[in-house]
Amino acid sequence: MIYSRYLNTAHERTGHLYGSRYKVLLVLDEHYLFSVLRYIHWNPCRAGLCAAPEEYGWSSDIYYCNDQPGFVDTDFILKI
Repeated sequence: MIYSRYLNTAHERTGHLYGSRYKVLLVLDEHYLFSVLRYIHWNPCRAGLCAAPEEYGWSSDIYYCNDQPGFVDTDFILKI
């Protein structure tokens, strides 16, 4: 709390330290849904954590690509 006050004063800001970092957008159509899914699966690759989404241990990409049953419910996306 003290650090956030310091930063807000130093940068002439107000509010929470991470207040504008995260946001929520509604997924209203299939095109945007697939864009979001692609972004989520490729994000570790863009961060340099792996070369391909299936190499990342915490990715759900393998469930979608191989239609494997498991922790992730892929039925809704795969039926589209």
